[in-house]
Amino acid sequence: MTRLRGEENATFHVAQRPAAELQGFDRVYLGDEFCERRLPGRRQLQRAAARCREQGRDLVLATAYLTGRGIAALNRLLCGPAPRGGVDEVVVNDWGALEVVREALPGARLTLGRLLVSHYQTGTAARAGDRSHTRSPGHLFPEAFLKLVCGLGITRLEFNDLGHYQLTRQQLIARGLEGHVYHPYTYTNTTRYCGAPGGYAGYLQAPDEPCKPVCEDTLALMEHSRMARSVLVAGNANFVRRDDPRGEVRPPARVVHNDHLAQPRRRAAGGAR
Repeated sequence: MTRLRGEENATFHVAQRPAAELQGFDRVYLGDEFCERRLPGRRQLQRAAARCREQGRDLVLATAYLTGRGIAALNRLLCGPAPRGGVDEVVVNDWGALEVVREALPGARLTLGRLLVSHYQTGTAARAGDRSHTRSPGHLFPEAFLKLVCGLGITRLEFNDLGHYQLTRQQLIARGLEGHVYHPYTYTNTTRYCGAPGGYAGYLQAPDEPCKPVCEDTLALMEHSRMARSVLVAGNANFVRRDDPRGEVRPPARVVHNDHLAQPRRRAAGGAR
């Protein structure tokens, strides 16, 4: 685990992960933020929920941006008695997924994922004429966006890195919102194309063609003398590692530790170095 710690700390569910590696974590994330085809199945969700209950940890379901097919899959997963007692929180990165979750799991905590948060933190609204978030350096969100978030019952926002969270910390506090930070790996970009060998999960894939989830244990490391940092390619997303912060840092409400991305895996063919 990295030196950056939150008021609470979470990690991702990884198959066959020893229980000893979960020591020090309060929550376990299951699912994927970037690929709808990695949404867990019902049995996988049940097993993870049972394990979390035995260990006294809460289970968080992470969801990606979704097509109509992904929305249907999420609806099938959550509709039924089994998930209702096992999922304590859902991270949504698609506005359509939010409606499914609110209907299927009315008691679950709602968290806005970093894909959506990053979009609204870029200042797009300001270029459209809304200058409300430029009143101070810390106000990087349009006030209309934060009002919408609170009105929908969302209580937490997830950030791609610590710097993004720190810039908006005071704005979140004013609205009664909490912030989560991913560390040490932040994503740089994501697409619908998955270049993992043996599988193609892109938008050109035939609707009935099953995905081959080799990305779960395969990665590529891209390195070049002109690149400031190595790029880790996992599935359809690219990541770079951030250094631990120096000096004293006010801890966010949660740090989602994603060190698992660099765990020993099968090296993808053709990975650039």
